[in-house]
This record gives sequence, C-alpha cells and structure tokens, in this order.
Amino acid sequence: MGGTLLKKTYRVICILIWILGIFSCFVGSATLLPPSPPETQGISTSTVVSSDGSFSHGSSMQWALSNEALGMNTGIIDPIPDPPEWGVFPEPPLNLERGEVQMYATYSEETNTHSGVIEYTRSTDIDTAPTVRGGSNVENYRLINFIGYDGGRIVSTEDLVLDTVATPINAEYGKLCPFMDVSRDCIPAFCNLVETGSIIDMSRVSASSAGSIRNVNPPGEPGHTPTLPSVGDPALLDYTVRVTELTSGVPSMGLVSTYTNIISLEGSGICPGPDIEGNYMLGQRLSFEEYRSVHGEVSLFEYVVGYESGLLR
Repeated sequence: MGGTLLKKTYRVICILIWILGIFSCFVGSATLLPPSPPETQGISTSTVVSSDGSFSHGSSMQWALSNEALGMNTGIIDPIPDPPEWGVFPEPPLNLERGEVQMYATYSEETNTHSGVIEYTRSTDIDTAPTVRGGSNVENYRLINFIGYDGGRIVSTEDLVLDTVATPINAEYGKLCPFMDVSRDCIPAFCNLVETGSIIDMSRVSASSAGSIRNVNPPGEPGHTPTLPSVGDPALLDYTVRVTELTSGVPSMGLVSTYTNIISLEGSGICPGPDIEGNYMLGQRLSFEEYRSVHGEVSLFEYVVGYESGLLR
C-alpha cells in the first residue's frame, strides 16, 4: 500500500530566478520603466469565501503606461488602432527623436468550482505611484482549500505579464543622483517580455499563490518633454504557486501546471542605434521557455519565478 501511494505521489520544487540585468553589461542596455502621470490611483480588494456547492471568481487587470503618449506620437493626428486581444504592442513607431518608454502589465485569474466545499481567500493591491526600490505596484495573494464530492472539481488559472519597450533614451537626464554611476549617456532601444502563470485542475487541493509586479519608476531630471524615466530602479516580477497536502497523509489530487516565457531584445551598444535606413541594430536576442506539470496525488509542488531587469541593480 505504501509503495503504491509513493508511486502516485509527486514531490516537486521548481525555483527559477531570472535576472536580465546581468546581460546588460555586454550591450549597455536593460529595462527602463516609465514614470507615472501626476494623478495616481490606489486600488485594494479582499475576498473571503467559505461555501459548499459552486463558486466562481474572475479578476483581471490591464495597465498601459508611456512617458509620452499611448496609441500615438506627439504631432501625429490619427491614433493607431487598439492592439489585438491576444497581445499588447506599442504603436509603430515609438517617438525616436525624444525617446519613449512604454510599459504593459496584465494580471488575470479565473476560478470555478462545482460540487465541493471551498475555503477561498484572496487580496489585491494596485498602486500606480512609483514605489521604493524593491517595492511592488501590483500584488495578488490567494489561499485555496477545496474538497470535491460527486465528481466535483476546481479549475483555476492565473497569468502575469510584463512587457516593456523603448527607443534610445538619454541616461544622463534619467539620473536622480548626480553621483550615480552610469557607464554611457545613451541607453539603446529594447523590447523585453516576461509571462508566467499556472493552472490547477483538481478534485481536492490545498494551494496558495502570490504574484507581484514593479512597473513604474520616478521621473528623471525635470524640464524635459516627454518626461524621461529614472534609470535608478529595475523592473520586477515575482510569482509563486504552491500545492501541498490537505492534512498529513492526504495529498492533493489532480493536475497542476506552470509556465514561464521570457523574450529579451536589446539594442546594439552603438547608440542611438538606427542605421542610415532607420533600422535598429540588434545587440542581443535572448529567449527562455519553461513548463512544469504533474498529474496524480500531489504532496508538494512549488514553483517560484523571480524576474529583475534594470540598468542599475
């Protein structure tokens, strides 16, 4: 009996720490985050549920920010159409002459149960103001305990995305401290994307998850149009999902899977970068994909993602 249970029980711990700033020493580039507008918002929600039967919850956030203008460049009359639903992209072209940085962040969760007893707790905090170094603008936390009966199941998906793009930026004007050590005055163009998330499809489960994003910086030196971003703090994305036993000796049952996709395109060290025909010279292309999945009796599954990208770290 014990041997049979052991064969069906998965004990998985996956930890991924991804630091894009390491690679910036080769090409002199990394993610810059745009500053927030003068008016900022703070949003907080909390949900606590204890029920027997069916439960449904949906949550989504889409946040786009530019140091210049979204959907159009200054002086261009016709705005560019909205991007397709399956992806978010900046308008072509970004402002080349003055330097433009855009950020797109999304978060979504959908949880549905039927024929089961559930204990569900979640909290969401969003602050559009710049945060201190190491702080977060978006935070989501969840605790889930579910036991199904008569074929009852829980299906829960969660996804985080951070997409940052920029034309060449004058780093000298992005210094908040005159003694800040920046190796070059110009930061080449870049386009960096990170996606991560999970799926839980189980008949019984004890799970938790935490996801956070830092996606706004203070403005740099005043008196410039558009406002230039500060080069002092990096972009951050952290995600953890953990599935454990409900009680000692009673594992979770079903499917849990996680994924991470990262794409980094960094401009050449020759700055501002475009050749005589207006094309940017690519200095680095980096991609990373990872997928984890277990199906059966799960005593422990933990997946941790840490993403950090910045000129100064």
